[in-house]
Amino acid sequence: MIETSSPVGIINEKFNQNQLFLTTESVQLLINQEPEKIDEFIDFLKENKVVFVGKDHVESFFYPQMDEEKPLEYEKEKLPLDNFVHPVHADVDHELRILKDVTHNALSEGSCKNFVDLFQSRFQKLSRMFRTKLSMRDFQNISTIKKMKERDTVKTVGMVTDYGVTRNGHIILTLEDDSSSIKALIHSRNEALMELARTIMDDEVVGITGVLGRDIIFANTLEFPDIPVGRDLNRSTEEICVAITSDLHVGSRNFLEKGFLRFIRWLNLKYSRQVELASTIQYLIVVGDLVDGVGIYPDQEKDLAIPDMRDQYAKLADILTLVPPHVTMILSPGNHDATRIGEPQLPILEEFAPDLYAMENVQMVGNPCFLELHSVNFLLYHGGSLFDFLARQTQHDDATLPMVEMLRKRHLCPLYGNNPIVPLEEDLLVIEDVPDVLATGHIHVNSHGNYRGTTILNAGCWMSQSEYQKMRNINPTPCRVPVFNLKTHNTVVMNFGI
Repeated sequence: MIETSSPVGIINEKFNQNQLFLTTESVQLLINQEPEKIDEFIDFLKENKVVFVGKDHVESFFYPQMDEEKPLEYEKEKLPLDNFVHPVHADVDHELRILKDVTHNALSEGSCKNFVDLFQSRFQKLSRMFRTKLSMRDFQNISTIKKMKERDTVKTVGMVTDYGVTRNGHIILTLEDDSSSIKALIHSRNEALMELARTIMDDEVVGITGVLGRDIIFANTLEFPDIPVGRDLNRSTEEICVAITSDLHVGSRNFLEKGFLRFIRWLNLKYSRQVELASTIQYLIVVGDLVDGVGIYPDQEKDLAIPDMRDQYAKLADILTLVPPHVTMILSPGNHDATRIGEPQLPILEEFAPDLYAMENVQMVGNPCFLELHSVNFLLYHGGSLFDFLARQTQHDDATLPMVEMLRKRHLCPLYGNNPIVPLEEDLLVIEDVPDVLATGHIHVNSHGNYRGTTILNAGCWMSQSEYQKMRNINPTPCRVPVFNLKTHNTVVMNFGI
């Protein structure tokens, strides 16, 4: 029975009073919405004679509006870098604070001890999160439960060191903590538990409750660290917006420069469409792959219009000087940029991009980066691990599915081995603080959603499909820019397609 004083209970009661019935998923999406918006939503449902309210109804009303009109037109558009007269803009005090970012001191020798430190840090951070969960806070370490009697109910937390499937379709996990290890079996007849278990990756930390057998736990429940439900969201007191993009790939023959300049002209209020929205943008975030780089994949030189990486960054700087000076640009690296390939990545090296470092309205950060804009917390991650998650899913053109898994697992890259990881003393890829916004790039597909109050966005890209992408069956959605409102948490996705 749901207590009416709880956030879930209050939402359910309000909708029941209006003869509206919510699914479990739709309730979770509504918890953090403002009361006025919920009243508008109820009126909308009544007008459209909706009785049973599902996830799709909520998302279509609250979440990103798509601006899908015909391409914008501007009389000087044919000039590649025409002289902009930047608009006069009211001064707004910028409130940017870097909360957590990898620094140039984050170096590693790659020794055995470095790897041990990394995984111990991961386990300690994530196991502490289970202590805050009502259902798991009394878990015991593995060495303690192995001393208990068979058929006792046990509860423990461990890192998955092995994942296997038996001939009968059961899933067997090997769990390890800092005291011992044990196997756990998920029975194939427990369909709900099997669905959860199929999302598990090696090297992540999970919680298990079940019945103890001989050196094995027969699992009844499976839990992830997850983010809490019903938390208060951080909001700006002013109407300030953030434009979020990624994967420019400047230097590639497939870079859609015309579309990107169209976006910059819109920022400069050159178009009448959505001009009020453009006038509220104070920040531009680019989540990695600013340039196409050199030697990233086989025969890349055939796809390059600019073969030198320094020249690619010089070209990018020329373009970004056209962004209005009141817009602060936050630039983080991706796997194509001039920095180490292993995550966490250092900021782009100044020797490759001196012109970017010389710009007063540019802030260079690492990958990942946790920052605060006017009290709203952003987690920026290029997304090197996204394909690890997508490999376990049937739908490969939606980045929100793996991003939800990142939040549930409280880790940006749980699986070690595919995506390069730098073994530091501290695992900086653990999601210790819950973000209001999680933004990624990398897979070149514009996606958006919301999970337990956290807005999840993948901007898409600014390049057409290359031959290499065709081989990997990557179908990009270029020239889309999510614009996020720091006060309302609403998002509009602008389309600057050609």
